[in-house]
Amino acid sequence: MIDVKEAAKIAIDYAKSFYPNYSDFQVEEIEKSEDNRYWYITIGMNINNVENDNVIVNNLFGAITNKRIYKNMKIDIRTGETLSMKIRKV
Repeated sequence: MIDVKEAAKIAIDYAKSFYPNYSDFQVEEIEKSEDNRYWYITIGMNINNVENDNVIVNNLFGAITNKRIYKNMKIDIRTGETLSMKIRKV
């Protein structure tokens, strides 16, 4: 059985394996399922050097910025296996 810190590390490592060029991986949310079988972990990460189409942001910071995205991860508490990674819209 894995604790929440182990599950968070598994989730971040899993996301990094799919997005090696992204940066600033962080745990944003954690929830244990009601049946105590899964950890649901939201990971935030930056997509670097994204063109921004917001005129005000472009004038203040330039056209190239970082964009933050989020992924919901489902981790099996018994095995530590990542069962899913889904887009989390904010």
